Amino acid sequence: MKTFLFIDGSNLYGGFTDLLKPGEYFSFKDLLKLIEKETPIETIIFCGTYMKEDGQKTTADQLIAKAQIEFFNQVKEIEKVSFYEGHFSGTSGKEKGVDVRLAVDLVLGACTDKYDEAIIMTGDADLTYAVSRAKQFKKIHLMAFSSRFPYGMSFQVNKRIIFDYQKYFIKKALPLFKKRPRYLKIIDIDGKVKILHV
Repeated sequence: MKTFLFIDGSNLYGGFTDLLKPGEYFSFKDLLKLIEKETPIETIIFCGTYMKEDGQKTTADQLIAKAQIEFFNQVKEIEKVSFYEGHFSGTSGKEKGVDVRLAVDLVLGACTDKYDEAIIMTGDADLTYAVSRAKQFKKIHLMAFSSRFPYGMSFQVNKRIIFDYQKYFIKKALPLFKKRPRYLKIIDIDGKVKILHV
C-alpha cells in the first residue's frame, strides 16, 4: 500500500503561528512520527514559500519568519520529502504556485496510480475540488492542524484526522460545526510534539 502525504506547508506553519508564540514552531520530525502511527508514508510532497527576514518589520514578525525558515529547513532534512518552493507575488504579496502544485500532483497521482491512497494536510478549502476529483480514483484522507480545519473539504474525504494542541479544536472549533463530519479522529499532540525556538 503506497500512501503519499501532500502538505500545504505554509498553511501548516500558519496554524502553528495561530497558537504559539512568535519564534516557536513544532518539530516536524515529531509530528511525522504521529502521522506514521496512523499509516506508513512512502512519499511526502511538501509545498511552501519561504518568508523573507525583513529588518523593517516588527520583532514578532521577524521571529515568525526566522522560525518558518528553520521549520522548512528541518522538513527538507527528511529523506522521503520532495520539497517544492513557491513564491510571493511582486504585486499582491500573496503566495503563488503552492495550491496549484498540490492540486495537480494530487489528481495526477490518483489518475496514474502513483499512489494507492493519499493524505492531504491543509486548512485551505481551495483544494476541495482537487480532492473531490482525486477521490474518484483513490481514497483521499484529510489531516489538519487544530486551528486550520477545512470544514467543507472534510465532507469530501474518506477519513479526517485532527492534530489538536491544548484542546483548541475540541473547545473552539468543534462547537461551531453545524454538522460533525463522520470518522473524525482527534489526536492530542501536547507533550508528544516538541516546541522548538529560534
